[in-house]
Amino acid sequence: MPELPEVETIIRRLKGGGGAPSVLGQKIQTVEVNWAKIIAQPDASQFKQALMDKTIIDARRRGKFMHFPLDEGHLFAHLRMSGDMRLEKKSEPVEPYDRVLLNFLGDQRMVFSNIR
Repeated sequence: MPELPEVETIIRRLKGGGGAPSVLGQKIQTVEVNWAKIIAQPDASQFKQALMDKTIIDARRRGKFMHFPLDEGHLFAHLRMSGDMRLEKKSEPVEPYDRVLLNFLGDQRMVFSNIR
């Protein structure tokens, strides 16, 4: 299970640490849920609708949760037992354990993957 340092490292990476691209200011164009059971609340279709056309304002850690304040609302994520969150180009192939993909305007997407 990822511990606080791993969660903090992922948040820093998503915020553009080390010169990497950042999720800050990215507008969510579409949402893909490849395994509906990964979404706790609401159901997958409501989850998709709630996130479309929202902009990520910040990325924070709240304990072991990742908190993404949006221009309207919030997104919370937990890495579960073996999860990871990454920012990549949309042209990258979708991996077998990529559970949720937030496709941004432009060529980037944020991916939540979890082998379990």
